[in-house]
Amino acid sequence: MVANRTREPAEKLRPVIDPAAWDATEMENSESWVYRFAANEIDEILTAARAIATGGKNLIQVGKEDFV
Repeated sequence: MVANRTREPAEKLRPVIDPAAWDATEMENSESWVYRFAANEIDEILTAARAIATGGKNLIQVGKEDFV
């Protein structure tokens, strides 16, 4: 992050100027924001996705209850 940034009001279609903002270079040089799924988490996601795909639900009807 660039030091000494001060927050400025947001403007449509303009870059965000804020101490909490990030840019592509910062994300490229850090993996602190990356979450790596464990094998069992991937299996759980794939199992839920298969159940939904074969269950005939419209994607818009899928909710968190389909993943518990």
